[in-house]
Amino acid sequence: LEVAAAAEAAVVPPPSSGSPSSSSRVRAGATGTGSDVNNEAALQLAEERVMTAVRARQAADATATRLRGELESAAEATLRAEAAEAREAELRASLEEMKEAGAQQLAELEEALATKAAAVIEASRLMKARAHEAATAEA
Repeated sequence: LEVAAAAEAAVVPPPSSGSPSSSSRVRAGATGTGSDVNNEAALQLAEERVMTAVRARQAADATATRLRGELESAAEATLRAEAAEAREAELRASLEEMKEAGAQQLAELEEALATKAAAVIEASRLMKARAHEAATAEA
């Protein structure tokens, strides 16, 4: 659409610089046959059409260059976004591994604590039993 708009904008050319139109030459007293004037008018029209086409091509080239730049920028942004998503996935996986390792360590600590608590309870029971034996032996 932008290329078409640029081409349309270029279709209305300014008058050619430096060369008056064929009608002004006729008015200024140019001599020649009618076919010479027609040939010159046709040549002038052809020149204007070529210039219009050149300007349209230049506008299309400029638009294409700008669009290429925008496309490259979008592609780079897409690559950066994909890299960020990959890094996020890596971090999430690492976090999940840390959670699992933490849960395993917690379970091991709970087991060790339960074992120590059982040992303390057993030692306390044995001490009470020995104290009771000592008390009964004295009596």
